Amino acid sequence: MPSGALPSFAPSYATPKRRTQSPLDAITSSPRRLCGAVAAILFVIWFLFSGPSVPAAPIPFRGSGPEVVLVLATDTRGHQKPYFSSVLENRKEYARAHGYGFVWKNVGDYDLGGAPNDWGKIPVLREAMLEYPEATWFWYLDQDAIIMNPQIPITKHILESSRLNKLLLRDQPIVPPDSIIHTPRNTRAKNMELLITQDHNGLNTGNFLIKRGDWAEYVLDVIMDPLYRFYNGFDRQEQSALEHIVQWHPTILTKLGILAPRSLNSLSDASTDMAYKEGDFVVHLKGCSDSQRNCDKEFLRLWQIRGRLQNTRK
Repeated sequence: MPSGALPSFAPSYATPKRRTQSPLDAITSSPRRLCGAVAAILFVIWFLFSGPSVPAAPIPFRGSGPEVVLVLATDTRGHQKPYFSSVLENRKEYARAHGYGFVWKNVGDYDLGGAPNDWGKIPVLREAMLEYPEATWFWYLDQDAIIMNPQIPITKHILESSRLNKLLLRDQPIVPPDSIIHTPRNTRAKNMELLITQDHNGLNTGNFLIKRGDWAEYVLDVIMDPLYRFYNGFDRQEQSALEHIVQWHPTILTKLGILAPRSLNSLSDASTDMAYKEGDFVVHLKGCSDSQRNCDKEFLRLWQIRGRLQNTRK
């Protein structure tokens, strides 16, 4: 061919066209591989679009110890001794009545590297998992909360699969009212490993349940990373850190369940639609130490009207 001639003028049979093999060629060249690929695609489509209408399997209890461990991390600064005596009585009484484990630690005993004591709940949870290696669920409840209806076992009230499916908020913004990232629309109870509620600011880490496993260890490790602990932009400390990693890590988002607020974490502030009503499970005095409210007095008022256990677990 003369120099500078256009290739399109050359006879089509003169030089056979080269064809670069792609991964798709390797699949379509074999009927068996093609069938396998189609089956895999159909499975993925079924998994992504099978919504909550599909009956969820019960959450299995895989250990031989207590199914639930109630975890308390205390910070004694600014409170009177009777306050903590009541908190301990409330937690021990509830755990004993329902056969749950109980772990109580003081955050002052942990080296947080100079981070605020709010972060202390993370190493306390890790230590609770070491103390109860056979337990499945760990319920962290802040010291500024009261179990108001102790007759209710959390295993039935929250963790029972059919009940949990009703409590889960689907397509819910992680940070209300209108953050871009939402919980999945096809959230199912059997996939949940972190159960939490929201207040008007976002996720509330003063009251949540986390399920033992590799996923839980990963989440707790990520939250405690110094990058998050000492980041000045996280004005709500570990709560801001959790919101950040949930929105940036889909593997964490898919196992996060946001519950209807008053199912687990009613607020003592009567000015909100999440305010405690008689019969609610737990009341949380969130923010009482950061405002003109008095935590000890507010706690005492609620303590006096709390429900009482009629009998203990046999």
